[in-house]
Amino acid sequence: VASRHQTELAVLFIDLDNFKQVNDTLGHTAGDEVLSEVSERLKACVRSSDWVDTSQILPKEKDFARLGGDEFVLLLSEIRSAEDVSIVASRIIENIASPISLQNTEVIITPSIGIATYPADGRDVETLIRNADTAMYHAKAEGRNNFQFFSAALNKRANRRMELENALRKAIEREEFYLNYQPQVSLRDHSVVAVEALARWKSHELGEVSPGHFIPIAEECGMILELGDWVLNEVCRQIKRWQFAGYPEMKVAVNISSLQFRNHNLTRNLLDITSAHNVATSSIELELTESVLMSGINEAVETLGSLKEAGFTISLDDFGTGYSSLSYLKLFPIDLLKIDRSFVSDIPGDENDVAIVEAIVAMAHKLNMRVVAEGVETELQREFLTAQGCDVVQGYLISAPVPAEQVQAFFAQPRLLQQS
Repeated sequence: VASRHQTELAVLFIDLDNFKQVNDTLGHTAGDEVLSEVSERLKACVRSSDWVDTSQILPKEKDFARLGGDEFVLLLSEIRSAEDVSIVASRIIENIASPISLQNTEVIITPSIGIATYPADGRDVETLIRNADTAMYHAKAEGRNNFQFFSAALNKRANRRMELENALRKAIEREEFYLNYQPQVSLRDHSVVAVEALARWKSHELGEVSPGHFIPIAEECGMILELGDWVLNEVCRQIKRWQFAGYPEMKVAVNISSLQFRNHNLTRNLLDITSAHNVATSSIELELTESVLMSGINEAVETLGSLKEAGFTISLDDFGTGYSSLSYLKLFPIDLLKIDRSFVSDIPGDENDVAIVEAIVAMAHKLNMRVVAEGVETELQREFLTAQGCDVVQGYLISAPVPAEQVQAFFAQPRLLQQS
């Protein structure tokens, strides 16, 4: 029809972010209720003329198609400009992201939307849907809960992503991963109180691959579970090496992904690994982000309680960049808040960042939490954070992440900040 009348149209590929967690935590019946509500909200966002060929999926009278468990395709007919599509996509994001009341709790679902237009991005339905799907993955890579348009560059990026995923699946078996460690230093006495373990990947085929590229892919394809186990095993092995070398005990911080955190056997799995290496749980600090905890409040409280009871230290990473409510924060048994580097980079020059950092430090201390500032690179930042009562700093002012064999320098210089 569009070809005959020489009009443009757009295909929107809509994927619900983290929908699997709803099924995993609340059950498939609840998941079906969420999908039904999302369907109604989608209908409210479009005109009656906006449709897709659903002959193989839904009855013809439907306005859109649900392709998979949490994927929908919407066709916008007779569009005049990209702005028209942007308005609809923005309306969809706003409507879907409103809380959904479910089983005496509220569920927040966000969409990632990929957009392909006819005729620029394809002249048949299959090509348009494929290109919209590619754009949707770009939306996820850009942080989710947004929309992105397809382009030739995106197609190239999609091929690169597939290449990375294929190589990633072989990386652990090929022993291509390694860990670097970055020290965390007390502002009170300048001693090294912990090191953060950071996964790095040097592929035989692709060379050094940035964590910003491979971590999101590992999360999307489920590899993050295997990688997370490898990291903790390697951390435990390294802790034992340092102990045998006679170095004093030092906490090691390990990042926990959303997929790991949603695993009902997380605490048991972590205990099995630490026990296998005869490493005390008090030596391990678990770092989680706000978005991980806020995706299911009741479950998060229960899991954190279990981890704390097992003896692990709990750290809330990238604080201030997520969407956590302060009323919920007091429910979580958290030991440390880590101020995100985005609030640290412009202090003390930026008045807004100064106010935010001051408020975070004061609030954390009122809640009996210690504060770690990430991304500290200058003496001015360090001096300001010291004046505000921040407890610990981490960043290039002290040290870049370094291989395990260089960590001995941290032990040799117990007052590392004074040496910087």
